[in-house]
Amino acid sequence: MERQRPYASEYRDQVVEISRLAVNESVLEGITFANCTIVGPAVLVPLEGVSIVGGTWDAPNWEALSWIIPRNRDTVIGAIGVKDCTFSACRFQNVGLAVPEDEEERFREGFGG
Repeated sequence: MERQRPYASEYRDQVVEISRLAVNESVLEGITFANCTIVGPAVLVPLEGVSIVGGTWDAPNWEALSWIIPRNRDTVIGAIGVKDCTFSACRFQNVGLAVPEDEEERFREGFGG
């Protein structure tokens, strides 16, 4: 029997308080966010299968929103993991990204900075 998720599989044209979706889950999986405002405070950890396309961030630069995970660290506690999720044309307010040190340049390029 598949476990019931406490969140929808799609959010469209909504304000989403991302931490409320993660109240009982440390990883949000299989969600599509389209034209949403994603509101924190929150730090997201993009895991496999995550796409962030056409998003805008309220941060002044990459350094303000990024939390770099050192190579020798294999666990992150207190952040929200996102797996197999798509964020399309979303606006991120008070949301940071925790990314592995090895992938920082790729994410930085995606941010535009």
